[in-house]
Amino acid sequence: MTAVRPMQLSVASLRAADNGSGGHRPEAHGQELFLRHIHRMSTCPFSSCVKEVMGDHLKGDRFMQVETTFGTFFVEKTGEGERTLVLLHGLGSSGITFSEIGPLLQDQDLLIPDLLGFGRSDRPWRFSYSLLDQAHSVLQLLDRLNRSAISIIGHSMGGNVAMAMALLAPDRVDNLIVAEPNLVPTRGKNRRSISARADGISESSYVDRFQEIFADFKPTSGTKIFSRLYWNTLQQASPVAMYRASEALLDLNEWDVWSLYKTRVTGSLVGERSLEGIHVQKSLTGSAPLCLIADAGHDMFLENPTSCVAAVRALLA
Repeated sequence: MTAVRPMQLSVASLRAADNGSGGHRPEAHGQELFLRHIHRMSTCPFSSCVKEVMGDHLKGDRFMQVETTFGTFFVEKTGEGERTLVLLHGLGSSGITFSEIGPLLQDQDLLIPDLLGFGRSDRPWRFSYSLLDQAHSVLQLLDRLNRSAISIIGHSMGGNVAMAMALLAPDRVDNLIVAEPNLVPTRGKNRRSISARADGISESSYVDRFQEIFADFKPTSGTKIFSRLYWNTLQQASPVAMYRASEALLDLNEWDVWSLYKTRVTGSLVGERSLEGIHVQKSLTGSAPLCLIADAGHDMFLENPTSCVAAVRALLA
């Protein structure tokens, strides 16, 4: 029995809408390369398709299930190119995070998995959902797909999983691009981040109260499309996975994250509306090239996909 099975499953039909022109201007700031992206999107890419967030269906054999010993992954395989580019989403999200940049990177061999516990991938109860175990599982997924050398883009928690992959298999990771990863422990900081909602409560209480804990994310008539999208992917996520992953992010004690960031990261993407964040502030003190994404916050891949792709191409050049 093959470990890879094409699927005919429904996914959100979120089409790219690039209605403007854009570019970037590199500026040197000390040892940092700061790419200021000046592209201004004329319309939100989802302004005409709110109903499509988890509704209209797109079917095709580029969606597949891939079995590993950790669990079965839901994966989108798209694009063609010599470079394999793996895109890893953040906490409570799914591969749909990259639905807007995928069409702009079709010259790459793109692999976009839902991490275990999230999206349409398996939700194994016995899995730890630590950053290192997530990295082990993705590396085995890549083995199943016969991919050896890879480049990675990791968003938020996905950036931490990407760094863990570089730690575990340094010879396989050619380029490591992160977008606002977690860089400092935040337990006890009383922050309103997603992971902080697990701080100070037990796993059983978190699971039982999951909907209550995230009630403020429930969409209303005025909810922005990006928040509406996150609410939908949050409903797909395993509460157990959310809790255990949050615990890992609160402590960040599985390896020296900051040292790895300084030595292995190819470049870092930062939304210009995220500059006051604790993790972003930490990234500004590192030596990795920084790309500031205009008109965007943490959801930069959805808010300004054109500038994100321009930054990625500049970092991979």
